[in-house]
Amino acid sequence: MGGRKVEDGKEEAARKKTIEYIVDSLLLNSNQIRDIKWLASVLTFVLPHGDPTKLLWLNLSQNYLDKIDDEILKFPNLKSLQLHGCYISDIEEVRKLKNMGCL
Repeated sequence: MGGRKVEDGKEEAARKKTIEYIVDSLLLNSNQIRDIKWLASVLTFVLPHGDPTKLLWLNLSQNYLDKIDDEILKFPNLKSLQLHGCYISDIEEVRKLKNMGCL
């Protein structure tokens, strides 16, 4: 018969690509958030990859935050953290971020 090879399905499976979604940015600005003690545990369930440490950019601006919770230290790869328009008035709160090497 013809010269066309009959596929057994293995070739087609080998050609298929898997797409992995990686969320590295999160916008939580202007949401009346008062604390973020829950953030890492919630993101473990919400993010497609389930790994909040992959977060690179976090916008928490224009919320009711008056301190920087230690929860933020659970995101060691953050390169950008936006907190403008919050109620943080103590410089000691900002100093908590000094060991976050990527910021």
